[in-house]
Amino acid sequence: MLLQFSVENFQSIKKRMTLDMLSVQGKAIEEHKESLINGKVLPKAVIYGPNGGGKSTMIRAFQTMQALVARYFQRRGGIFVNQSLPSVFIMPFKFDDESRAKPTVFEVFIGLGKFQYKYGMAVAQNGAIKQEYLYQRNGAEPKLLFNRTEQKIEIKCEDILEVITNKMAETVAPNMPLLVFVNQFYKVSPIKEIVQWFLNTLFVDYNDLYQEVDLMRNIFDTNSNKEFKQKIINMLKEMDVKIDNYEILEKKKTVAEGAFALEEVSFDMKTMHNVNGKVYDLPFMFESGGTKKILGLIPLFISALVDGRTMFVDELDAKLHPKLLEQVIKLFSDKSINIKGGQLIFTSHDVATMKAELFRRDEIYFMALSENQDSEMFSLVEIRGKDGRVVRNDGSFSKQYLEGRYGADPYFAKIKSW
Repeated sequence: MLLQFSVENFQSIKKRMTLDMLSVQGKAIEEHKESLINGKVLPKAVIYGPNGGGKSTMIRAFQTMQALVARYFQRRGGIFVNQSLPSVFIMPFKFDDESRAKPTVFEVFIGLGKFQYKYGMAVAQNGAIKQEYLYQRNGAEPKLLFNRTEQKIEIKCEDILEVITNKMAETVAPNMPLLVFVNQFYKVSPIKEIVQWFLNTLFVDYNDLYQEVDLMRNIFDTNSNKEFKQKIINMLKEMDVKIDNYEILEKKKTVAEGAFALEEVSFDMKTMHNVNGKVYDLPFMFESGGTKKILGLIPLFISALVDGRTMFVDELDAKLHPKLLEQVIKLFSDKSINIKGGQLIFTSHDVATMKAELFRRDEIYFMALSENQDSEMFSLVEIRGKDGRVVRNDGSFSKQYLEGRYGADPYFAKIKSW
């Protein structure tokens, strides 16, 4: 599970910025303790803020780090593991001469079983890895497993040194992570578990039209799995989406191309609606945009909850009614459903769900641009009132946010003055 993700010098993010999934402990934050994973890890986090404030950039930063690792692998063996990965595009903060020349820094702190791992890299704009490191911790003192400064490699882990020497490791290509190099050829534990965590982490940007196709492909690919299909139908009912069933018909057609015969495969999908005791069919194309979106996302939600995966979604609220979005959020808070410790991290503009009934105060983040046009991020729990205390849990988060009291207001006051 994800404990922390940090990024520095990436697009609008200049200074080091950390999304912290470790809960605030102590009397200041008492709410929703029953939802915490292992009593201390947050199952969800949301980032609010104005357009252009950096919300998507933060999510995209993780996707870029994931792509740096995952692009070397044929992704198999589970729902949505064949999602298309973006090309790696490293762009440092451009509005500062010093930052333009520096590498971009990524770092994850994750928990796998009884161990915790801190893995980071500094990547130049041309994709060359300038620095890379991996630490393991099972107690107070972290243990260095390997360190890399460009092509200079220092391996400290005895298990790795049994199969690969520092000299061999130094043959790694400048733009290939050492983590991938060791795993790809030697599959040494715990390297393989860390790589698998990157492969298993889910990322959705629903504004990407190509990803919409990927999402619907999950419905087609799992259609023959009756047990999984029933889980999808059950979740639709749980969310009060008025679909009782669905059917997918695979259609094959042979097309002649010169001396060759090609087989084209297409799908027809229809949904079933029970109205006054009678079942009616509806072509899927006539369902609402929100229904199409949630049906495409449900297989991922199930995978995250059943397998304990971390899931990033940009603009989760787009096309979804606030009540439906609320149902999704509650899935990850419910320990009877989220039994494996799945995590949902998303961006949103929907202030209707910014409330204490759904979120702990340390699960709510805000992002906005500073006067120097670099992104700033802060948690609701970091904000202090005039009395020096944290924002009260019984306050109206959404009202205070729209009034600009949290600093990342979406300019409603300015629009009014205009």
